This record gives sequence, C-alpha cells and structure tokens, in this order.
Amino acid sequence: MNFTYRGIAFQAPIAGTEAIETEQTGTFLGNHYKMKQARTAQRQSVTELTYRGVRYSR
Repeated sequence: MNFTYRGIAFQAPIAGTEAIETEQTGTFLGNHYKMKQARTAQRQSVTELTYRGVRYSR
C-alpha cells in the first residue's frame, strides 16, 4: 500500500488476515455491510530452550 506523509511517498507492507464472511449484517453511517470473522491462528509448537544452563519452554 502506498502512503504519503509530508510530501514523501513510501510503501508499507501490510500483512493480510483471512476472514470468513458471516450471515450477520450491520449498518454504519447509513451503509449496510456484512460482518466477517477472522480465522483462528494455529499455535506454534512448544519450544524447549536453555539459557545459561536453565531450561525453559516458550
């Protein structure tokens, strides 16, 4: 996406999120729209780490 700030153009990366359209509808400032629900992110597996001889998981 391209942006301009104080006359300087730059491009910002945007990480998209997948969403599923639901049956719910809403109204905002007189415009109707369908609501979307984000898919749940999968959790990363537990990682066992060691720092200065002390083991911990993250």
